[in-house]
Amino acid sequence: MKFDFFTVEGWNHVKMAALTTIHKKSIEGKEITSKWKQDLIRSEHSPIRELQIRFRIPEVMRWIADQLVRSKNEHYQGTARSDRGGKPRSKQTMEDLTCLMESKNAQHIIDTSKKTSLCWLCI
Repeated sequence: MKFDFFTVEGWNHVKMAALTTIHKKSIEGKEITSKWKQDLIRSEHSPIRELQIRFRIPEVMRWIADQLVRSKNEHYQGTARSDRGGKPRSKQTMEDLTCLMESKNAQHIIDTSKKTSLCWLCI
């Protein structure tokens, strides 16, 4: 399954939020490391909600897309209308491919992966 990922709000916003939680404005010259990112995500520290991720799945089975859009987030799913897709609705199945785009924050991705059987979303 192919994913296209786009980070909307990045790690600088997360760092600023994390520093705010400890009453600091900034730490000059201190770069954001992979270890710091992993530690923050594993601890599910609240600033990770600032990390906004948008992803697009060009071809996904409709039943998977339907499962994902039930969670509360911004989502855009390809229509099943026969005048748009070319296939009569009576011939469509849940195995048919559709496209999906979602915007989630890092905490939402973690929560969704814990609550659904879609383990490929796990971080």
